[in-house]
Amino acid sequence: MSVENEEKSVVLKIYGQDYPVRGKVDVEQLKRIAALVNDRMHEVGANMSSSAAVHKIAVLAAMNIAGEYLEYRDEHESLLDSVEQKSRELILMIDRSLSET
Repeated sequence: MSVENEEKSVVLKIYGQDYPVRGKVDVEQLKRIAALVNDRMHEVGANMSSSAAVHKIAVLAAMNIAGEYLEYRDEHESLLDSVEQKSRELILMIDRSLSET
């Protein structure tokens, strides 16, 4: 059995709660994700009343993370479009240069 196919167990702590996860997972990546969610929930929770329900804090944190994700995705798509356009322009320039010789 290869290492990447082994089932692993990890307990992630997010906003004071333990979340056990078991499966064919990248533990370090899960820890990074849990840390991001935990940090974002604490940021959101710090701006809310102490009686705010955890599920509301979680939803607002998720919306915050999703908003960032969409911004990065849009920026990525825009950069890809730009690279594709520049590539087409360079190919045309090379083709013209080669046809002139």
